[in-house]
Amino acid sequence: AFTPSDALSAFKWTSEDKGIATVSTSGEVTSISVGTTTITVTTSNGLSASCQLRVIPKYQNGEVFSVQTEEGVEMKFQVVSAQAYTCCVYGTSSEAAIPKTTEGAITIPSEANGYKVTSIGNSAFSRCSGLSLVTVDVNNPKYDSRDNCNAIIEKSTNTLIAGCKTTIIPNSVTSIGYAAFYDCSSLTSVTIPNSVT
Repeated sequence: AFTPSDALSAFKWTSEDKGIATVSTSGEVTSISVGTTTITVTTSNGLSASCQLRVIPKYQNGEVFSVQTEEGVEMKFQVVSAQAYTCCVYGTSSEAAIPKTTEGAITIPSEANGYKVTSIGNSAFSRCSGLSLVTVDVNNPKYDSRDNCNAIIEKSTNTLIAGCKTTIIPNSVTSIGYAAFYDCSSLTSVTIPNSVT
């Protein structure tokens, strides 16, 4: 229904990428696959409006999925809350979040497939002795890698939860988490500042 009754009723709806989502002549959008597209509506007299649509996968609580990091490394995540769209970097005592043969740098994202990264599993990077640079996306609300420390630090507690062979523990860190350097065989030394209690 259009208000007022004599309002222009001729609209053309389009999707920039029909492989992501389609839109009917009445404006009903149907998701097709994960990704981003632009939906545009145009009136018969040439006025138009657009919005960007992001289609994200719907996972179940506890489901594990993989996403490539900005370095091209496959990283595993586990859904914490499907309803709240939150996940954690996956890690167990027997399985790390990334292949243990990973060399070089790794960045912890602020989100994965539309799910906010709100925690990091115990031993998520255990046995990954080839890591030499660990950073956290600046948009991650819970973790950081302050002072180019090459580690993951929980902001609210100043706890270093994961390090690598080149980690320098900042003076702002007050505790070191369980298994933060577990099986990091390339680590030759680390200086623990007086701030750690």
